[in-house]
Amino acid sequence: MEVIVIGIVALVGGFVFGSRLAAKEIAPALTRVANTQAIDRANFLQSLRRELANVLVWRNPQRYLQLYRNIHAEMSSLESYRPEEVRKQLMDLCKKYPNYNDFDVIGTREYVLYADGLSMMDDAELEGCYRDLVMFAGLSTLIDEAWKDAASNMFVHTTSDRELAHLTEYVQRIEDTKLRLRIERAMDDNALARKNDGGNLNSDFYTIVDLSHFAEKRYGVHLKRTNEFCIYSFFVFDDGRINHGFYRSDPNFQTELRLRTLNAVLDEMTIAR
Repeated sequence: MEVIVIGIVALVGGFVFGSRLAAKEIAPALTRVANTQAIDRANFLQSLRRELANVLVWRNPQRYLQLYRNIHAEMSSLESYRPEEVRKQLMDLCKKYPNYNDFDVIGTREYVLYADGLSMMDDAELEGCYRDLVMFAGLSTLIDEAWKDAASNMFVHTTSDRELAHLTEYVQRIEDTKLRLRIERAMDDNALARKNDGGNLNSDFYTIVDLSHFAEKRYGVHLKRTNEFCIYSFFVFDDGRINHGFYRSDPNFQTELRLRTLNAVLDEMTIAR
């Protein structure tokens, strides 16, 4: 009988020891799986965030810049949150978005243009979704060990001072690109007006005047809808090449701030026209 009892004890002890040993060996693998999943989820959410940002920053560059500033301030304050507040906010987001796919508010066929797919959503709704994406990532890195590890290895991005500085510069280039498109449209209309009656446009949309210059042909352009003042110039070389100039200016057309445009975007818009 004692032999049987000893055998059972040894069997149970061996099973427990073996289970603990197996758990020790499996634990690192499970941790790696959890970390990889966190990275994949962070990348998925970042892709959705990029889609929304592209729409918002083109619709209204300055408004998107302010949105980013506001969210960046929120991210900077998260470290001071109590753990229970972090868990509560994260739980609220999980209830709002039960599945990761629910963050995909665009959700159109792959070939449907975003402007079309989002035509029923206003900026405030899109901005709310964008903020939720950033906030979910930020909160997750505070209480989830796998997300913490992903963040420590630079796989999770929320906001940063460096990104804000780059965005501020890039937004100005978007503004310059959109302004150049407006100037080109005005000059196309002006060319048609000059062809018809020989004079520059003075309408509800534009006032265009000739400007004197020692080398170039120049026009002062007042875009009335946006109340912007600009200068358009061109110079024809002996070989027929034409150099175009586009500038921000003032009501007296004395200031010359050359536009720093996104040329690839201009090319795309030109093809679309």
